[in-house]
Amino acid sequence: MRTRTIIIAGSSLLLIISLAVLLCLRGSQQPTYGGKKLSQWLADLNYSGDPADVSAQAAVKAIGTNALPHILPMLCAQDSSFELNVMRLLRKQSLIKISWIPASEKRQRAARAVRALGSEGASAAPALVTMLDTKEDAWCAMAALVDIGPDGLPGLTKALTNQNVRIRQMVSGHISKHIAEPGTSAALIALTNALSDADIEVRRRAATAILKLAATNQEPPNGGQAK
Repeated sequence: MRTRTIIIAGSSLLLIISLAVLLCLRGSQQPTYGGKKLSQWLADLNYSGDPADVSAQAAVKAIGTNALPHILPMLCAQDSSFELNVMRLLRKQSLIKISWIPASEKRQRAARAVRALGSEGASAAPALVTMLDTKEDAWCAMAALVDIGPDGLPGLTKALTNQNVRIRQMVSGHISKHIAEPGTSAALIALTNALSDADIEVRRRAATAILKLAATNQEPPNGGQAK
């Protein structure tokens, strides 16, 4: 009986070690900068303005598009049943310490990285648009769409109808920066519709944005010429 118990315990320990190693290896292939892996920089990237955050922003910008193969999958991260089961097992033991990041945090870290990349992160726009539908991710996604420039315009247009009033406020104040061509009429129409928003601040910012567009001779929402 004792031998059987030892075998079971040993097998369980081996399984835990194998699972822990597997989880670690899954995130091992990533670019580095200044002697730190991208994931380490992303852990400090929070737009707080503190020294660690400022350094992290600079590091992500320096890594540039080489970060995208690692960041893009993170934007679509989901906690699989396998990972959740592994973490339940690992929490039952104290021999191995492992750092596990929930999928929601991975998505938000990736969105903040896209912000740092700016226009170089344009390929992330479709995933960011999807994130707008998730309450916990919407704010990070909106900020990233603003910062990647004109390629984020379709997502910003959608964000003008987001349930989160703070997001609608922010977008209504920023979207006009990216409306530069007549072909962006969908965004202009959405901005005009925002004039009827339930929130007075959204209405005010939308009106200001439309006036700015008219003043710079952009096509007005009705398709005529600005005067």
